Amino acid sequence: MRKSVIAAALALGFGVANASPGNLVFDPTGLDAGGSFVIDQLDWSPSGVLSVDGNQAIANFLNGSGSTTFTVLSHATLAGGLLGGAGVFSTTGRPYEITAVVGFQEQVIAATLGNGVTTSGTADFAFVAGAPNFVRLYYGASGASANDNLVHGGGLGAAAATKNADMLLGTGFNDGHLIFDSTVTTVGGSFSVTISPGVGDLDQSGNGDQWTSPYAPTGQQSVSGFGSNSTVTVDLAPTWFDPDFFNNPPILQFLLENLSLNVPFTTTDPSRNFTQADNTLYNVTATDGTGAVSTLGPTNGGLSGCTPVPGGFTGCTPDGPDFLFSTDINSAVRGTIPEPGTLALAGLALAAIGGLARRRKFF
Repeated sequence: MRKSVIAAALALGFGVANASPGNLVFDPTGLDAGGSFVIDQLDWSPSGVLSVDGNQAIANFLNGSGSTTFTVLSHATLAGGLLGGAGVFSTTGRPYEITAVVGFQEQVIAATLGNGVTTSGTADFAFVAGAPNFVRLYYGASGASANDNLVHGGGLGAAAATKNADMLLGTGFNDGHLIFDSTVTTVGGSFSVTISPGVGDLDQSGNGDQWTSPYAPTGQQSVSGFGSNSTVTVDLAPTWFDPDFFNNPPILQFLLENLSLNVPFTTTDPSRNFTQADNTLYNVTATDGTGAVSTLGPTNGGLSGCTPVPGGFTGCTPDGPDFLFSTDINSAVRGTIPEPGTLALAGLALAAIGGLARRRKFF
């Protein structure tokens, strides 16, 4: 509790004076139990990106009609922190986790097919500014460290704050103690993806197939492809952040960088669920009522029936409305270096807190 008061006082001090960019001081437990670390990057474990109605949007663009807007959903678990490319701390084997959920909207701005083969081609996607979106980070701990959750205010409460993220199920990423809540402001460049006609198992991570259906009794099938994006900028005026974790506010930089887009999955499992803006789950394996097909259809990213016509195509039909990719995200982060005036104010705040502590001991 005392650390929270000090952090709040420091945050107030930082807020009233000029600040210059510096490396972020980050405490992955929010308790100073394992120390705070100076970092310039958050390293996230490989995960997935789901384009809800993304495959349908590509088909619409190729056909020259219909909406080409779709929703992007992703989640990830923090692997550690870096400074200058070198590891500073790792969450591996720790009794806690930090998870992220992200969602925003995009639209198809270009799409082509190669050599008349409907599963071969390219597509470019651009950010839809002003559309509802979210970026949220959560903390959860299990075992003896579960008591950590009791000292944190805000968020969703300690009862749900456990180390329970499951990449295969896609659950446990949106519960626990909320430590950061913001939105996406810009996307640098556009997502682009190149799809090849090769078809195989969507899950080739070695952890087992994700799900089966009558269309794919041994596992969900997928086209193969790759793509990338430069940066996704997170709003630096968040709705909420916890100064117990972000120790030198305000946050002056928070970028999601090097967003790869790849199918099939080779380093992690594809997920069954993804978190939506209202914090409910979107089920990728939801069917059409017959139990016969997921939102990905028999082939993730598959298109059929495209017939060339002057100026484009007609008859393009997606195997399923959604498109699921694997990704590996890094976050460039920066805090502040307080100016002398800020340090003086912070010093006064610390002195006052120290005086209160001495009075409590005296009486």
